[in-house]
Amino acid sequence: MEMWAERTSGQAEVIAVAGAELRTPVLGLEALLDSLSRGQLMSETTEQTVHSRILARQVMLLREDLSLMATPEALTPEVTMETLDLDQQLIESCSSFPDIAITVEGDERVYVYADALRVQQICANLLRSTQRLGVRPVGIRVKAQPEYVSIRLSDSGPPNGYEMAIVRRLVAMHGGTTIHEVGGSFMFTLPRAFEVPSYPAQGF
Repeated sequence: MEMWAERTSGQAEVIAVAGAELRTPVLGLEALLDSLSRGQLMSETTEQTVHSRILARQVMLLREDLSLMATPEALTPEVTMETLDLDQQLIESCSSFPDIAITVEGDERVYVYADALRVQQICANLLRSTQRLGVRPVGIRVKAQPEYVSIRLSDSGPPNGYEMAIVRRLVAMHGGTTIHEVGGSFMFTLPRAFEVPSYPAQGF
């Protein structure tokens, strides 16, 4: 038992180190892409730049998954809770998976109180699971309730697997719930934000 515990601890350390080492090249790639995008680029180069940015974002989220898996269940990873525009979060998530036909329906202009990075992780893992199974297309339905917001993904794949384990843990960190429904749909909830940020009027 003691040897098994030492081996598990060593594996967790390797995962954490590998994840940390991914951060520097990814940030460097993003900085390079930002510089290139400000120049006069041919359409082919622009397409490559967009694709590279998508890959960089996916790698960054995978790094966060590695870090989360290396964190013992008894510990709560750092979260930055803030009021988020759910529409914008879903747009960003869907843009990272251009090969999947995704339809977003339901309530609009809904705000949640959550960690933006963790929300991106939740969506990425669900969409990655769907992509791995070759499911097409995917429907996302948003429903606002007084205390929380439910997000339902159709055809999200089997209830087991590391992606679902990550999703359940991240949702639980927000005080939400997860339900794998009959038929393959997966629903999770996030706390609803009661205070919507106000922005200054344009043109003044």
